[in-house]
Amino acid sequence: MGASPFFPPRDEARAKAEVEEVLRQSPQRYGILRSRWRLQDVGRALAWLNGVSEPGIYKVLKRLGFSRKRALNFIRSPDPEYRAKWQRILRAYQQAFEQPGEVVLLFQDELTYYRQPSLERAWFQRGKRQPRAWQRAGANTKTRLSAVLDAVTGRVIYLQRSKVGVEALVQFYAQIRAAYPDARVIYLVQDNWPVHKTEAVLRAA
Repeated sequence: MGASPFFPPRDEARAKAEVEEVLRQSPQRYGILRSRWRLQDVGRALAWLNGVSEPGIYKVLKRLGFSRKRALNFIRSPDPEYRAKWQRILRAYQQAFEQPGEVVLLFQDELTYYRQPSLERAWFQRGKRQPRAWQRAGANTKTRLSAVLDAVTGRVIYLQRSKVGVEALVQFYAQIRAAYPDARVIYLVQDNWPVHKTEAVLRAA
């Protein structure tokens, strides 16, 4: 579809992408001192909607597939460089896709799991009796896991220890290098856990 009076001079796909890009960000990024988007705010943020009435903006958003929805609780990084980092990740993904084997993009994270299962709700007969969660004798020890996911191939590499700290991450980075002997560049995307930024870990990277 070409340009139309609903979203000139953009075609529908481009208009939808631009609206989605705006709605994914805080209105404050556009100089609008509010925490949520209103129709009039969307009109201010998108130049091609400047001067359009609120009913008109509503019709445009509806035609593009947008509506008011209740939000889910979500924690987003307060990092002021978030957008720039996200753009770098997208560029790294493109390189990894276009140069498989030579350029690798990995997403890394850590998690903890326990020996004994956690208590959760279960179906059971009404009354004072409760279902029992049978557990093994012994300490409820925990295990730490560090793993990476290859963004292109889906390959998973992991390291499992009773504790994951500086020493374990240094070993894990060596394990990753050994897994990609032909890689010219390995991009590693990780969160802001302070251990990732220690001197020894950065040297190992």
